[in-house]
Amino acid sequence: MQVFNEFEDKVSISNFGIQQFDLITKLKQSNYQPKYKKGRLQDKIMVVLGYNGSKAQQHDILIEALNKLDSAIKDQIFLVFPMTYGAEKGYIKNVKNALKKLAIPSVILDKHLSEEDLAKLRIETDIVVNIQKTDAFSGSLQQHLFAENVVLVGEWLPYTTLDDHEVFYNRTSIEKLVENISHCIENFERLAEQSKGNRPKMENISSLQNTGKRMAAIYNNLKA
Repeated sequence: MQVFNEFEDKVSISNFGIQQFDLITKLKQSNYQPKYKKGRLQDKIMVVLGYNGSKAQQHDILIEALNKLDSAIKDQIFLVFPMTYGAEKGYIKNVKNALKKLAIPSVILDKHLSEEDLAKLRIETDIVVNIQKTDAFSGSLQQHLFAENVVLVGEWLPYTTLDDHEVFYNRTSIEKLVENISHCIENFERLAEQSKGNRPKMENISSLQNTGKRMAAIYNNLKA
């Protein structure tokens, strides 16, 4: 592969803005009725696993790890699997069958969610785990960080943008997945407190206002 370093100073990069940030902010400031954390689940820690129904999300590995948690930890949580796109019916059925063997309340979201329901999902989440095989800095994960959830991701995922902006999140290997999920649950209050500073950092990275300014600056530099 050839690399043309002489063009390096001619390349500018700006990510797209995330409109959902504004809706999350609006809902957080309102007194809406919870959609997910209600009834017998309202006092449990809500753990969201992945963000779509693709096999690349490695749901089987997640479920296997969850099954190995201590009973006392299982009693503290309930699980939400967003599988509203990217999934085949047979695959969703397999995941549902695997979840029946867990002694943990769980919900699979396999129907289309409105923008408002998606925003509520981000807000009501306590812990999100993302160990998909590859990722291109997904908007879903950014929304969870903006909503100040405790985030645990695979150590192989390329989130240098988060590191550059000192966003707080947790990493794990597959080998230490059980240990690190347990750590997030047992230390939830402390980790949630550390996650509270993520909102302004994510706003700086991906809000419509800031990404728009960066795009405009790039365009104006082209004209100069």
